[in-house]
Amino acid sequence: MLLTGEAGIGKSRLLHALVEIITGDRPAQHFFQCSSSHSETPFWPIAQCLAMSADIIGDDDTPTRDAKLMLRLARWGANPARAATVLRPLLGLSGDVDAAESRPQTPGRRETIDVLTGQVLASARSGLALVIFEDVQWADRGTLDMLRSLVDAIVFRWPALMPRQPRR
Repeated sequence: MLLTGEAGIGKSRLLHALVEIITGDRPAQHFFQCSSSHSETPFWPIAQCLAMSADIIGDDDTPTRDAKLMLRLARWGANPARAATVLRPLLGLSGDVDAAESRPQTPGRRETIDVLTGQVLASARSGLALVIFEDVQWADRGTLDMLRSLVDAIVFRWPALMPRQPRR
């Protein structure tokens, strides 16, 4: 569902009311808040959501951040070590180091998008999921690409039926 309208008409209030209504169903929740201040920072709203879901706070040192990230990824399933390598840079952590070459392995953009999409989909395996991108007009290109990937994956896996009345 896409909710659009002029600033100040209550889009956020409507979304928060929806969240309150369906909270009883205990959906996995992902809230991505885009920001005009970070519209040039790749994957910024996703990194913020990831940090919140892993309980990472600003005062955490690097080993604590890494441990919290690994714990969160282990709960979501498939290949948490590889997911951590891809997602660490989004949280200001260094990636894994290849011992043979002694240099960081930097994940590609496509791999980052695939891992991020996979993490959201994995959280929905056990039931409902609510994914909200707010103020998407401020989203950076990476976040928009991840959103497209997520929509494509959802439509491919769970086709939506949208009945409507014929035009008259």
